[in-house]
Amino acid sequence: MIRHLLPRRSALALLAPLAAGLALAGVPAPAAAATAVPTTATSASVGAIDPAAINTRLWMSQIKSVIGDRPLNKIVMPGSHDAGSWSITPSSGVCDAGSEAAMAKRFPGVAANLSVTQYSPIIEQLNSGSRYLDLRLCKQNGQWYTYHGGPRGNLFLDDTVTGRKGEINEIAEWLRDHPEEIVTIELRTAAPPDSDPSPDRDTAVEDYREAVERLGQAIGTSRMADRNKLSPKSTYNQFMAAGANVVLIDTRSLTNNTWAWPSDRVETRDSYLEN
Repeated sequence: MIRHLLPRRSALALLAPLAAGLALAGVPAPAAAATAVPTTATSASVGAIDPAAINTRLWMSQIKSVIGDRPLNKIVMPGSHDAGSWSITPSSGVCDAGSEAAMAKRFPGVAANLSVTQYSPIIEQLNSGSRYLDLRLCKQNGQWYTYHGGPRGNLFLDDTVTGRKGEINEIAEWLRDHPEEIVTIELRTAAPPDSDPSPDRDTAVEDYREAVERLGQAIGTSRMADRNKLSPKSTYNQFMAAGANVVLIDTRSLTNNTWAWPSDRVETRDSYLEN
């Protein structure tokens, strides 16, 4: 069900505040995190930060004296609900595997307006301060696009046939250029079932794993947090010491990559405000 009746606004206005979005779900912290002693910023140190001087592209690095010894799940950060929906238009196409595909094909204009929750490209959402991306990808005709419900947005991963570049390239460049900004990506996918599935092959699982692998390749797994070394209780400084500024949440827990955190390692309120 499409759950949005939102007019188009600026990206910053629609950045949903996500507090403790990576709380541990009863999983012991790794040794590196267990030795940390979180500190609480004093009112004096918080007061020393001039809000007017904050650069939203660099806000985590700017206040690292305050958040440095704070666990990641104790840092309140803005996030983008359906981050990729910004590029949806009545004519941008439909994700056939989407839950609202039939409605989107029948009423493309209505469906598009209901599905758009961001108005600026994802890189601009990051520039505006978002550090949590609710990312939904649809596999259509062999290629991966952003989508929401039924309406489809822009190409996200590179077109393997034509070589056309997807939106992920700008995001990956931003992550490389901002190594002190920690960004969490919560990945969900939709893909069509195999028209003639063999009994030992689950195409939905294979497609999901493909999306995870290609996302890791594009971003660079060396900068993605290793779930065996870091946890939501690890501090900002510990992420920086590990050279990790990307947390990828494997919402279906279908991969064995240590740089993809399974859903049973984290507890999330999702990116719906009512949660």
